[in-house]
Amino acid sequence: MPYLDLTPEMVGPQRTPLVLSYLENLMLWPDDEQKRARAIEAGKGQFMLDNIKAWPAQADALKLPIVADLFQEALAKPPLAQVREDAETPHLHGMIAGWIPVQYLIRSEVEGSYVKLEDLKDEIVGYLKQRLNMQRGISVFTINTTILPRYRPVQHLWAAHVARLDPSTTEYIFPCPLPDLPDFLALAEAIRVKAEGTAPHRQSVKSGGALLPPGVALAVPPSIPLPEVTLKWRQGVVPDDYKRA
Repeated sequence: MPYLDLTPEMVGPQRTPLVLSYLENLMLWPDDEQKRARAIEAGKGQFMLDNIKAWPAQADALKLPIVADLFQEALAKPPLAQVREDAETPHLHGMIAGWIPVQYLIRSEVEGSYVKLEDLKDEIVGYLKQRLNMQRGISVFTINTTILPRYRPVQHLWAAHVARLDPSTTEYIFPCPLPDLPDFLALAEAIRVKAEGTAPHRQSVKSGGALLPPGVALAVPPSIPLPEVTLKWRQGVVPDDYKRA
C-alpha cells in the first residue's frame, strides 16, 4: 500500500504550516513533481518577503549584505500569484474528485437512495455548468478519463476536504486549518477505508469496482496516531466559492 510522506513529528503537537504545504501541493498536482516543487519554492519566496517586510527597520536591514541577498533570493522565486492561477483548474478537478465519493455515500447510506455512479457524475457536471455557470469543458468523459485517473491517489483527501466544508462561513482554508490536521487525516482515512470497501451498483470490490480502488490511495502511515472518527454525513452542496485556490 502506498503511503503519504508523513512522520509522527509532522502531524504531532509541534507541526508547522510546512506539512499543510506538502499536502496542498500533493493534492493539487499528485502526478507532477515539478509543479509541486515550483509551488513550494513560490511559497518559500513569499514567506521570506513577508518576514523581511515585517521587520521594523526594513530599509536599514536591506543594507546588510546577508539580508539583501535573501531579498534577491526571494524575488527570484516563482511568483505566488502565478502559482495560484496555475492551481485554479487542478483545484476544481480535485474538488470534483472528492465530491463524487462524498455525494455517493450520502445518498446511498444517509438517504437510502439507489445511486448510479455515472448518473451522479452527470448531475455534478450539470450543477457545475448551470448553477455555477462554469464552461470549462467539464464532462463525464473528462471525469472518467482525466480527473479520476489523476486524482485517485489523493481522492480521499479531497473527499475529507469537501466533507469538512461549512457553507455557513465565508472563510476558506485549504486543505484544513493547521490545528485540525489530525482530524482531517483521520476523516480522510475513514473515507478511504469506506470507499475501498464500497462497490457501486452492479459492481463488486473483488472485481475492481470499488468506489475507490484498493491500493491506489496514499494512506496515512500506521506509525502516525490519529483520533477515532465516525463518518457522519450531512446533505448539502459545495459552496459557490469552492473553486478558490
